[in-house]
Amino acid sequence: MIMLALLLMCLVPLLLVVSISFSAEESIRIFGYQLIPKIPSFEGYAFLFHQRATMLRTLWMSVLVTALGTSLGIVLNSLMGYVLSRREYRLNKFFVWYVFIPHDLFRRACFKLFYNFPVFKAKRYRLGFDSAHCGKLF
Repeated sequence: MIMLALLLMCLVPLLLVVSISFSAEESIRIFGYQLIPKIPSFEGYAFLFHQRATMLRTLWMSVLVTALGTSLGIVLNSLMGYVLSRREYRLNKFFVWYVFIPHDLFRRACFKLFYNFPVFKAKRYRLGFDSAHCGKLF
């Protein structure tokens, strides 16, 4: 029973996204999101077909950023693992604390420190940020 509930929790949103992709914009505006579209349409796919050069460029950029980010992450984590495995390294203790203390504590400390600086207050006011927005930025 639990597996069935988990299956539905995964499949229903996926089916809803596919259904919405085949719904007309007017149908969504009038009737809202539905699993079976009242007014089926291929407008979205026609738009994507006409914009295929842009879509392929953005897809390529996503693949490139993912590949480079993954490669860089593997290299940097391997280097850090090597440093942490050497007991005789002079900064080993510092790096152990840096890696194993959550970065969230550092981020929150920076947020509290810089939140009340006059320069940042003026910028927040000009940009219309409140404390919730500034917290998301950090």
